[in-house]
Amino acid sequence: MLTSNVMVARQIIVIVAPTVARSVRRWIFHLGGLGFIPLGLLDSSVIPLPGSMDILTIVLSARKKELWLYYALMATIGSVIGGYTTYRLARKGGKETLERKFSARAL
Repeated sequence: MLTSNVMVARQIIVIVAPTVARSVRRWIFHLGGLGFIPLGLLDSSVIPLPGSMDILTIVLSARKKELWLYYALMATIGSVIGGYTTYRLARKGGKETLERKFSARAL
C-alpha cells in the first residue's frame, strides 16, 4: 500500500512540476525588474538556482536594451536582499540552536 502511494505521489510530481516551473518563470518575467527580488530570495535560500539571475538579466536586457542598467541594479538589489535575509535567518536560528545544544559556559 505504501509503495503504491509513493508511486502515485511521484507520478503527480512528474506531471505537475513542469507546469509549476513554467508558471513561476512566466510570473518572474512578467514582473520585469521587480522579478529580481523574489528570484534573489529564492537563489539565496535552501533552493539555489545557479545562473538564474544572470539568465534573467540577459533575457530582459536583450528585450529592452535601454533598461540594461536598471536590470543590473535590480539584480544586485535582489541578490543583496536575498543574501541578507538568509544571513539573518541563519544567524537567529544558529544562536538559538547553539544555546539549546550547549551550556552558556561552553559557549
